[in-house]
Amino acid sequence: MKIDKVAPNLVVNSHDRFLAIAAHGTSVFFPIFGPLVTLLLSKKSLYGRFHAWRALIGDLKLVAITVIIVAISIGHSILMLIENYKSGALTGDPWQLVLNFLIKSLIVWLILGAFQLVNTISSVLEALQAARKDHWPIKSSTDKFSAKMSRLKGPVDHKSLES
Repeated sequence: MKIDKVAPNLVVNSHDRFLAIAAHGTSVFFPIFGPLVTLLLSKKSLYGRFHAWRALIGDLKLVAITVIIVAISIGHSILMLIENYKSGALTGDPWQLVLNFLIKSLIVWLILGAFQLVNTISSVLEALQAARKDHWPIKSSTDKFSAKMSRLKGPVDHKSLES
């Protein structure tokens, strides 16, 4: 099926591809801010707006996960401090408490680093896919929301466009 039959005026040119690549690429170095700027710059490009929304939602998910992990870590630290205070463990060796805190902090930072690494790889792969072909995946709820926010009418999938 040709692109004109699926959704008229969805011809993807080099400018559209650049905006899509920029949305995912800037999300690596400037999470939330980069895709947001790309979204504002892609007013006339459905393709650019669709990918900007996808990148922005991905960054918001990463921020939400980060906030949850940090909140759990801080809550755990406070509870352990209260427990140690009540049991009288704070009167013992203070270096043991510092060492436990440093180990827990290192584990939390490693987890956050792993999430950021996954986000970076995902953003680079999305940018490469957007550069190589008309990449309009409508598979997940994120894609459906991105399509809705981009004012894209109907499901558009690059596989259906190739036939």
